[in-house]
Amino acid sequence: MTSRVSISILLCALAGVALIAVGLSPVRIEAEQPDPAASIPFAHVIPDDVFHFVGERTQPERKFVRQYWAKVRKSVIESGLGTEFVQIASGLFGDVPLGELAHFREELDQLLLGVNWAEVGSVESAYAQRITPPKDGYGESYMFLPDMVLILRGPTDSASKQFDGMSAILSALGSKIGREHGSVKVDLIKTNEDHRIASLNLFGGITEAPRLSLNIAHWDSVVVVAMGDGLFGEVLGLLSGGTAKNSLLSNTRFRSAFESSANSKDSVTYFDMQALVRPLESYLTSLFDVATAPEDYFRNSKMSFAGGKLNAAAMSAYQGKRYEVALRLIEEAYELDPESSIVLYNLACFHARNGHRDVALDWLDKAVEGGVYAPRKIATDSDLNSLRSDARYRVALENSTRLAREMSAADIVINSDKTGEGYRLTLEAWGLYRQGEYEPALRAIEQAYAVAPDDSRVLYDSACYHALLGHGEKALGFLAKAVDGGFYCPDHIKSDDDLSTIRDDARFAAIHERARQKSIEMTAQHGSGRTRLVRRLLDQTMESAGIIDYVATSEHTVGATVFQNKTTALVADAESRAIYPILAKNQSTSSFDRFLPVETEAYSVSRTIDTVALFRLIRNVVLSMGPTGKEIVAAWQKGQDFLGLELGPEIFAWIGGSFTHLTLADAKGSVWLVEVSDEEAARAGLAATQNFLTETLPVLLRKAVMETPAMAGLLGLGIRVTPSTHEKLEGFLSASLAVSPQALTIGIAEGHLILGTSAESIVLCLETARGEHPNVHENKTLASEALFPEGPFSSVTYKDKRGFGEEMATGLGVVSMVGGMMAAMVPDPQVKPVLTKLTSLMSRIAPVVREIDFYRSVATRTTFDGHVWRSERVTHYEPPPVVESPTD
Repeated sequence: MTSRVSISILLCALAGVALIAVGLSPVRIEAEQPDPAASIPFAHVIPDDVFHFVGERTQPERKFVRQYWAKVRKSVIESGLGTEFVQIASGLFGDVPLGELAHFREELDQLLLGVNWAEVGSVESAYAQRITPPKDGYGESYMFLPDMVLILRGPTDSASKQFDGMSAILSALGSKIGREHGSVKVDLIKTNEDHRIASLNLFGGITEAPRLSLNIAHWDSVVVVAMGDGLFGEVLGLLSGGTAKNSLLSNTRFRSAFESSANSKDSVTYFDMQALVRPLESYLTSLFDVATAPEDYFRNSKMSFAGGKLNAAAMSAYQGKRYEVALRLIEEAYELDPESSIVLYNLACFHARNGHRDVALDWLDKAVEGGVYAPRKIATDSDLNSLRSDARYRVALENSTRLAREMSAADIVINSDKTGEGYRLTLEAWGLYRQGEYEPALRAIEQAYAVAPDDSRVLYDSACYHALLGHGEKALGFLAKAVDGGFYCPDHIKSDDDLSTIRDDARFAAIHERARQKSIEMTAQHGSGRTRLVRRLLDQTMESAGIIDYVATSEHTVGATVFQNKTTALVADAESRAIYPILAKNQSTSSFDRFLPVETEAYSVSRTIDTVALFRLIRNVVLSMGPTGKEIVAAWQKGQDFLGLELGPEIFAWIGGSFTHLTLADAKGSVWLVEVSDEEAARAGLAATQNFLTETLPVLLRKAVMETPAMAGLLGLGIRVTPSTHEKLEGFLSASLAVSPQALTIGIAEGHLILGTSAESIVLCLETARGEHPNVHENKTLASEALFPEGPFSSVTYKDKRGFGEEMATGLGVVSMVGGMMAAMVPDPQVKPVLTKLTSLMSRIAPVVREIDFYRSVATRTTFDGHVWRSERVTHYEPPPVVESPTD
């Protein structure tokens, strides 16, 4: 694909985003309905197999939030970020003239004015997304194409006009692509007075590319925007009542997720983890099966000169999608080369492309029989997509896999030791054999047999020496024992001249076949260690992700505060999954404010994960991989020995309970506290860490620099650890990098491992814990804005976000400065201007984010009952200014 194609797709995608970015604008409800789920916007027209759904309503109470963000959007426009982006895009796609991009952007700007974006979705809206199997991309690649839909309801009399404006945008995009890549047009379909569809294939100008459609529909008072055809068509079917597809509203899990959400009048979000994991797991498993299949083999692939020319002509016609011509030409090639496996396979493909399903399956069988031992090719060839649901296709694929595995079976020797007395005697016999002294060689191997009677190489050598001396019966007997004992080497046995005296015996053929079958079994059973590792990790990842059933969120607004309720439900068998004790064991605590001083401006208190269970899970996964797992464990132990550490589950056993992080006001610092179950074990672990940092690490760094002088910068990673000098922190340590003056203070106290950015911040926390300093309950701001726990909880957080925009702007200023320094040091003439423009972009974004000054704070509180996490979140905004009415 050329850069021109890339930029066209980029522009089309941006325009699609622009259409989709109209908003997720919330919705107005005229009357409260008794069924919370039934009142969710458009849930009745969204298919029940989506994994992500958002439904929103426009509420007067939330108008101030929209106004705040409108101010930010205005700042974006005034900043010139659009022009900056176009210039950067021009730098990335150097073959596209900047003027051309600018002209198209101007054209698009005018077209965007043809849509009243304030009205689109101004009543209610919904968004949904579904995962679909990947489609053939370019060449051998595969692509996950989007399948998402946005439903927008505005004023009843405006939908038709908004559809016309959006259709004009699609037409402009089609013209843009068409000018560069041939005929690409927008399909405008009018089914009746209230139902119209506009559709543009964004990849329409690219040969062999899959269809990537941007669709728009007008239906009564609704506008539907979609990427992809699947959800789009099903939503239209549900809107019209012309499909039996089940909707989200009929899904019992969806309904139960919101049955208690009486306060969902602003918006709801539903994330169905099972609808995501199931198709993804199916696809990844198929991909894994293809990746681990034996290598493809094409036997009997030769063609005559004339047949090759016909095959080439057939392929040319095929690439031009002239499938009937391709079939006629390959049939002519078959008349010349009826045994060519390539011709047979192409006959199957071209018949399939022409819709001749049964005939195509016949030719596929013949192709496999004729030498197409190519399971990877067959399993991924889009030409055969129409055959995949047929049982005969599965048989052909399995036969091809079996034959490929037989072709790839290698000579394998097991149960043979290359150490000890038996091996020494084997080498002695080998030396005599090379000198032609077969009888002394036989006596030596007989001694080896006496020492190692089960060694497969000893047994095989015994067969060879007996065969060379004409002892046919003994030779066959030892050869049978060798194969049964682990000498699975069909190629070697077949070609070994030492066995020529017994090769004509029928028993030899049977023994050889047994060796071949054993080799095939071993190849199929064991595979590569890396393959087993990937499969085990895939299975564990899918099982772990699948522990979540769904996540349901609802929001409502009161005054200048947005309230959110979230439910995260686990699947019914969650407790049987290996990850459950890691995530969910002892996920409740009542300790909250013990270490939080009145000066606290942000905090997070939560239960820690079970680190011992995590370590055991990782170890079990590794050990389940057999020999490869044992190699990994050995390498892990070797690394520990090298570092002088012992990183087993015991090192984590003392970590348990709660984890607390807090930030103090007025830049007094931050503190992290991890509850420990055994202070002595914690101190021992801290001492071991100190010893590693001060004794072992410097030696390792110096050694690395000596071996590779270019790594001298690593010396700056040296860590200084000294006793803390603060009088109230006896036993604490002060640690800092050799290149940094900023020191961290760390130690054990009050049943916690404590780390702070300053000694004073830790002292303040300890004094609070001992009742010597007022705690967070005396902080009036937090008392009015935070969600203090009223009983056992899983986690609570609070973040003061006043000045958030200024903080972000300051951060972007630092990024811009660093980017400028990097740009000055980069010599590449192509990269340098891009970095310079990105730096300029950062400076333009800074005043935009500075406008995000309307937050006060965000607080959360979560409880867990062993199966469901229930979370509350409150976002406090600055109250909008009161506009006084004019007086007479």
